[in-house]
Amino acid sequence: RQVSHGVTIEEGQRTRDYCQSLVQGPVADYWPKIMVSHATSHRDGLDGEGCGLGMQYASLVVRSLARGGLSCFSGLHVTAGQDWRQYFEKLQKAEVMLAIYTPAFFVSEHCLEEID
Repeated sequence: RQVSHGVTIEEGQRTRDYCQSLVQGPVADYWPKIMVSHATSHRDGLDGEGCGLGMQYASLVVRSLARGGLSCFSGLHVTAGQDWRQYFEKLQKAEVMLAIYTPAFFVSEHCLEEID
């Protein structure tokens, strides 16, 4: 449904809420070994502001890892008002980075910085 009808703001917020609920305690003390990189992949006229298929794909990976007992971190784990650039600090200490490749990933300055 989301491919043809878009990702609503409500769906995007549920995705963020789920990812943020996986962080037990202060995010500053959360240092998982797996990072998930993605571009939101917002599609004008289809997706809600700040939402897109890339975030949904990343959420599927996060959910799968969590079900397997593996903690990870992505931009979806960062709550409103927090500095999202903390992702880069966590990335430096991570052992694995999973990149969700979408067309938007390869034109995202931030995503390209992460894989550099």
